Amino acid sequence: MDYTVGQLAKLSGVTVRALHHYEKLGLLPASDRTQSGYRRYTEGDVLQLHRILACRQLGIPLKDIKPYLGAGAPSLKSLLARQASALGTEIKRLQGLLSFINRVSAAVESNTDQQVTLQLLSLMNTMNTLTVHYTTEELEHLRSLQGTLSPEARAESASVLADLLQQFSSAASAGLAPTSAAVTELASRWIELGETLASSEAIRAKTRQLIDSEPEIQRATGITPDLKAYIDNALAARRSASAE
Repeated sequence: MDYTVGQLAKLSGVTVRALHHYEKLGLLPASDRTQSGYRRYTEGDVLQLHRILACRQLGIPLKDIKPYLGAGAPSLKSLLARQASALGTEIKRLQGLLSFINRVSAAVESNTDQQVTLQLLSLMNTMNTLTVHYTTEELEHLRSLQGTLSPEARAESASVLADLLQQFSSAASAGLAPTSAAVTELASRWIELGETLASSEAIRAKTRQLIDSEPEIQRATGITPDLKAYIDNALAARRSASAE
């Protein structure tokens, strides 16, 4: 069975203009033409179009797709597997977005329009920041870890974090050295809390980078660059003492 350009566009959901563009790039030349010069596409062309669209979905630029179409190109099965994996990642991202929308929706009735707007802006900023610094898998891991904690346990962790930050800040203001026994004890509690909130060292390292690079996160947590440097020095002293 073969198809006109209009039929192929309608059946595939791709515009006629896009099909013409793919042809100009040498990605999808029509296999046949009528005596009047109209394009006719075959089943093989349909497979070729799927490859092009799958590559685009995988984030491959049009200019780099050609090697995926000719001899030695990945099999259709492997390409479908990669496409399924990409869709799974996107589904997780959308699930996170759905969770965000539900949280804001639950707060709508108890807040003014301005409060909801500010909350939306804050949450969108936070979500965009997190997706820049963490992979989808890492965000899923963090959500899963949070899901294992009861509301009471999460509230307690937040309280412990706030208390630790206050004690670190007070110690720094009092001029206590990061190597002092009192401050390294705070560092021990900090490490223990970090392992509770994020079991992966890679995620904890990214969280430190996040605090370093995002002023909004610094303002929200109260972890200024000076305070973070003080805590980092205390952590280094704590690790050094443990290694002896």
